Amino acid sequence: MSAIRRKPVGDPLTTTRRHSRVKSGISRVTEKSLFDQVLKVCVLSYRCEPRFRGGGKRQSRDLASLGVSDPTPSFGDQKLPKEAPKLLQQKLNKLALNQGSSDITDPLVRRCFLAFYALLLDPDFSRRIKENRRAEDVVMFFISSSTKELAKSGSQPAETKRLVNYFTATFVKFLIATLREAGFESSCASLIRQLQSYESKLVNDTGNLGESNGSASYSAGLTPTFDVADIHLAKSLGPYFLMSDSLIQKGVSEIKDTATEQAAEADLRLALDQLKQDRFPYYQRQYFGSDDAYQDYKNRAIEAVQTQLAGYGAQSSTQSTTYYYIPEDPRAYGRLLVKICLSHDLKSKSDTLLSKNSIAILTECFNLWQIPSSTRAALVMDVCQELLKLKELPISLIEDSVSFISHVGRENGKREWDTSLWPVCDREVYVLGLKEVLVFVIDLISGCIKSIYEQKPPSIGPYLQILGECVFCSSEWDRVEMIVDMPKVFDNLSLVVKSVAEHKYDEFIDAIPRDHTLDPLHIIELADRIISSAERLQKRYKRPLLEHVPIALIAAKTHFSLFSVDSQSMFTHLMSHMTARHEEPSYDDMTLLYKKLCEIRELYVQVLPGKFPFDLEAAFVKYIRRHVEQSATLATSWVDPAIDADKWEPMDEGEGIMYSSSVADMFTSLGTALAIISELHWDNPVHVAQFYTTLMNGVSVAVCKYASRVFQLFSEELELEDDKKVKYKSRQEKWMAMAKNAMAGSAPLTPYQFKKTTCIKLNDIETAQAKLDEIEAQLDSEKLAKVLEGVNTNAGPGKIVTKDTTNKKRAYLFTIRIVQAENLKACDMNGLSDPYVTLVDQATRKQIGKTRTIFEELNPVWDETFEIATGGPSWLTATVWDEDSLGSHDLCGRAFLRLDPAAFGDFIAQDYWLDLDTQGKLLVNITMESERDDVRFYFGKALRTLVRCENDMIKVMVDKLTAFIQYSLSRETMKSLISPGRGKLKEFNMESVSSWLSSTSISNVPLTPTMIEDAITPLFDYLNESFATLAVGLTDEIRLKVMSRTWRVVLTTLTSLLLPRLSYKRTSKTQLSAKEVDIVFTWLSSLRDFFHHDGAGPSLEVLHSQQYQELMRVPVYYDLSNEELKDECEKLSSSTFKALQDKTYVGLPELIKRKNTVMAHRNRTVMRKQKERIRNAKREAPQNEDIILCILRMRGELDFVARRIKQKERLQQTLATESLVAKGRK
Repeated sequence: MSAIRRKPVGDPLTTTRRHSRVKSGISRVTEKSLFDQVLKVCVLSYRCEPRFRGGGKRQSRDLASLGVSDPTPSFGDQKLPKEAPKLLQQKLNKLALNQGSSDITDPLVRRCFLAFYALLLDPDFSRRIKENRRAEDVVMFFISSSTKELAKSGSQPAETKRLVNYFTATFVKFLIATLREAGFESSCASLIRQLQSYESKLVNDTGNLGESNGSASYSAGLTPTFDVADIHLAKSLGPYFLMSDSLIQKGVSEIKDTATEQAAEADLRLALDQLKQDRFPYYQRQYFGSDDAYQDYKNRAIEAVQTQLAGYGAQSSTQSTTYYYIPEDPRAYGRLLVKICLSHDLKSKSDTLLSKNSIAILTECFNLWQIPSSTRAALVMDVCQELLKLKELPISLIEDSVSFISHVGRENGKREWDTSLWPVCDREVYVLGLKEVLVFVIDLISGCIKSIYEQKPPSIGPYLQILGECVFCSSEWDRVEMIVDMPKVFDNLSLVVKSVAEHKYDEFIDAIPRDHTLDPLHIIELADRIISSAERLQKRYKRPLLEHVPIALIAAKTHFSLFSVDSQSMFTHLMSHMTARHEEPSYDDMTLLYKKLCEIRELYVQVLPGKFPFDLEAAFVKYIRRHVEQSATLATSWVDPAIDADKWEPMDEGEGIMYSSSVADMFTSLGTALAIISELHWDNPVHVAQFYTTLMNGVSVAVCKYASRVFQLFSEELELEDDKKVKYKSRQEKWMAMAKNAMAGSAPLTPYQFKKTTCIKLNDIETAQAKLDEIEAQLDSEKLAKVLEGVNTNAGPGKIVTKDTTNKKRAYLFTIRIVQAENLKACDMNGLSDPYVTLVDQATRKQIGKTRTIFEELNPVWDETFEIATGGPSWLTATVWDEDSLGSHDLCGRAFLRLDPAAFGDFIAQDYWLDLDTQGKLLVNITMESERDDVRFYFGKALRTLVRCENDMIKVMVDKLTAFIQYSLSRETMKSLISPGRGKLKEFNMESVSSWLSSTSISNVPLTPTMIEDAITPLFDYLNESFATLAVGLTDEIRLKVMSRTWRVVLTTLTSLLLPRLSYKRTSKTQLSAKEVDIVFTWLSSLRDFFHHDGAGPSLEVLHSQQYQELMRVPVYYDLSNEELKDECEKLSSSTFKALQDKTYVGLPELIKRKNTVMAHRNRTVMRKQKERIRNAKREAPQNEDIILCILRMRGELDFVARRIKQKERLQQTLATESLVAKGRK
């Protein structure tokens, strides 16, 4: 179907309407006057039948057996000259115009010759003859056309055969004469001889018709009886005009003497004269749109009249001034005749538009009335559109009607369709007919639209096909558009679609209860019906109707527009009734309803402009928020079942999945809770951010609980392994036993055997970090927090308002780091203690944390961190205990700590030396953070807890290795290298070992690196087997972390050989000799290579840490004099000041200030970037002054050391105060 173009409406048919009713006279034509005119034509046609021009009895009209039995002529390879078609046209034209002398006088012969002449005028036929130049084809086409002409005359088959032979012989003779007259007698001599032979044969076959008197013998025919039974056309008029044969006979009798050939010839001569003089009353110049159009009509009309005159054989030369056969208004008479014939044939249920009888009657009348093909086509179109509106013409025959009209307008295919050559009135009638067809079919389509929601609606396709093939493809479509307001047509069709959609929606809505029985499922079902109907229409009507009426889209717009308003009313009605009954809607119902309404909303915004009228998020937010809060509360309940069901085995060790089921199960549950929000596709980013923040609060608590439970099981498992071993009264006895085995060689050294389940627990904590980080990346906590900036999260349901300054109770998170203790009370018989620290909240009597035990130490270093959340000031009790393996634990000392938020600033760490009530003091570092309802805070809290848990677990594991490392890397081991003459121990007891170790005989034999390394071979073996054991159960990442932590222990141990701890108290530790210093750094180099292990262990970047760099600087100051050290210390005072600034966070970027806070742990990416930037900036410079002070302490310069330490403490306090003041000003 061609595209419909919208054009301005109202362009008048200025060239057509002026003459639309010229000489129409339709109102003056009656069926009686039409019958009289048609009867004249029927009588004339009867007179001209061939049977009345030859002898013999009137025979049957059966044409099925007509034909020539003679063999097809064959003239060999002889060809006609190229000029033959043109020569035949010229000579036949003279015959038609009665110009020149001719032997052909018989009217029937002339008709056959002129029928062939008409065929020769066809350009295609003429070109074909010219191309092949076969005489056989010319003769055969003449035979064919003659046979058809004789069939029209009603001759019997036998008679027709003889006449065709005779006429063909005459034509062959005519062809020979044409060739000779044109001078082709010599060049076509052979062809002419063959033509003469063929002529002779035909003449012999025709008998006396071939004789010289044959024509006269043939001309003597039967005499017309004028009996209506013998007049075929006249008899057939009865059913058309509802007349009996007697009435028709009466009419024939009245006109038989006047309806003659002479009268017809007189009409034709009058028409010819008027045409030549441009006076033909029915078609004059002003009735055409151009001179060319009129001239084309005139030429064709003159040719047609001349052809008809030739058929009558010039029987009369009578001139007439009036017409006998041609009615006063041929168009009006012709239209009525077409209507009568078409109505009759339609009532008779004919398979074709017009029957053969109707076509015969119309053809005879229109030919004689001089009605051209354009008028015939216009009249048929005009009648068809009238009968179509009267519903007498079936819609199925519209295409046949237009096809028939096209055939008639092209003169049965002899010319091209060109309405520009038509008379203006004919063209207008045709255009108006197309317009009526368009309007009628549009009405049918409108009727089909009313049934679009039926199960099997009527198809619109056939009607569109009719419009496409009959109207839109017409050359006159542009003119139709000028008189039809197509935009209005499209609008009307759209209104029909909308009306039908509204009616269907009323059916849907009527099924919804209007009382208290309304349920969410009712609204969901209504929405499903609307969506289903929209999808069904979309499948049925994929393309817009007539390219401008999208049926599915209009219907969808109507339904979604109505539902968008009604859904809000139904929801309000539903909630009011549930509130009155004190019922709470189920979460499942609410989510189903919300999702369905969201689906409607998505479709709404696709087809309609503007926003969906029903604010779904505002209506449903309180129900979703309630469920989110419940899920957040229940999050912690998922931890214990997951842990209880865990067998602490790898999920898939073969695939490298080394974590257990508990972490997978817990995060699956957490992921399911978080997926609830994403699956809702909530269309309010503020609400989404609030939901995730609430859920992450619960997730954070659950993750922290999981970390605590796993660490507890981890610690209990290691303690249980310790309990299975031999109990010793002291740590010293235990390691003396190990030394006996290691150094006496009585038994192989056995490393600590970590169980695989212990390693799996550590892997789980690492996996939890990774999964939590994945959740953070998926949710994008930064984006969520940015959405909530400036928004009051405590606003009412569905409301979003700007944050106010209302004071509300705040929570504070204190991070307490137990750093170290000094000068503790000795509780054991060996003059030492095995100290650990507990923190207890005095208000709740609940233990907050407990450090690990440091054996045989009065100046222990724990460096462990604990957290407590408070809503205001609180008191904690810090108690130092001495662990006793055989009895109750002893009290070493107690101190009290006040946590007052007013005394702390956010993210500012402060050191406190707490004096114990017995003796000694405890160093704690405290940092406060204000807890906030921020999704980043919850992520940071959970991840920091996991990180600390992992670090604590690694510390515990490394502690199992620390004792042997310290024992192997000791001054006693160095003495064994320097004094090899001690010999072997004969018995192991305290006195003999002490005596053996105190031996001071020094060897003068130089020590090689190999000798020095061999001294700690047991340590290499021990670490190698321990790391191999861990490698089986730990992931590579955790294994490297354990090794890195162990390396720190190695560095600390080696540093303790060179330097005492920084203090202003006297120490018994003495400075090492040059040989001993060489031993220390040889061990350092060997152990570094051992840990690196050609890249299989920690990287050199990790091994060359700040602590390593500081250790490497010790030799720089080790041999300087005291005065030189003091001078250097004074020079380093400025760098010391900067280091203190770093610790108190004055003047540093926010990145450094928050590096250990909860917010700084919100995801692993942030943590990694901060560490990288800090490391690249190298803000923590090596503490060279501390190295110097430690050396001076060994040398007894206690006053200088004490003075510098106190100066640093005062400076630190001052800077901390300045920091608080600066924060207060902000």
